Amino acid sequence: MNKLVSIIIPTYNRGCFIEETLASVLAQTYTNWECIVVDDGSNDNTEEIVCSYIEKDKRFKYFHRPQDQIKGPSYCRNYGFKRSVGEYIYWFDSDDILLSEALEKRISCFDDDVDVVIGKAEFFDSDSKVILFRNIIMSNNLIQDYFIGKVTFYVSGPLWKKKFLLEHYLFFDEKTSYLDDWDFNLRALYKVPNIFYLNEVLFRYRSHAYSLSKQVNFLNIEELLSECFTRNKHYVLLKKYKMLNTGIRLFMLDRYRVILRDVLMANERRSSFFYFNLIKLQLQNKKIWNFIKSTLGFIIYKIFKKGYVLIK
Repeated sequence: MNKLVSIIIPTYNRGCFIEETLASVLAQTYTNWECIVVDDGSNDNTEEIVCSYIEKDKRFKYFHRPQDQIKGPSYCRNYGFKRSVGEYIYWFDSDDILLSEALEKRISCFDDDVDVVIGKAEFFDSDSKVILFRNIIMSNNLIQDYFIGKVTFYVSGPLWKKKFLLEHYLFFDEKTSYLDDWDFNLRALYKVPNIFYLNEVLFRYRSHAYSLSKQVNFLNIEELLSECFTRNKHYVLLKKYKMLNTGIRLFMLDRYRVILRDVLMANERRSSFFYFNLIKLQLQNKKIWNFIKSTLGFIIYKIFKKGYVLIK
């Protein structure tokens, strides 16, 4: 099998990382690929680095996000997808690293019935280079375990047949800035793809201060708002597909409780949004006593700056 793989990489001010990323693409033992880099408006040396790789190898292609289009990696991935000509689609990030046999090993697993091949990631600290952990990609309860984060594919775990994505009209949600890959992968899982699991590390995921996951940990309110929007969307979809279960409900309730408590303690002025987000879910799930305690805790904390422990 020697079919073309389209590697699609959104980037924004990743001049400090993207050279290593592109070098890992260039080093692939599987050589029939195109690499489409879509710049989201960088003002560092990203363009200079990407262009230097285009001079080395014409399989690299470089585009700028049109200025009249929405900013963000989701639009850039969709834009790259529309420009792609490969039979396989591989989403990748501009700060991660592909192992040299990553494409070859995935491609060898495809047959007529396989829609996607999923490999593992190795997380490492960008400064110390220490390996932090490796993700889990398999489960007997895939939808629930992916939803709650026990199973993770990230954006770069799967290699997709383009035909499957087109048949099910699977694009990235351009309104989502955080959990965009989680959202995309879950919507794909609802379509019940035939998955081949390649249970070995195929790419390295760089953990650094500018990662979106770190921004959430730093209480980036815009990212928390995006998280709630995305989880609420899937709560509705799961009800529609009759896949909503107790494990997912309890995870949502606990996650929204933690978010509200953290936002309250940070004295964030938009805490009311997160309060209403939590109590709406509590009422939907008939958690009346929790609703009462959360309301009391919210009011007391707003007035006296104490009582957040009541939020259940």
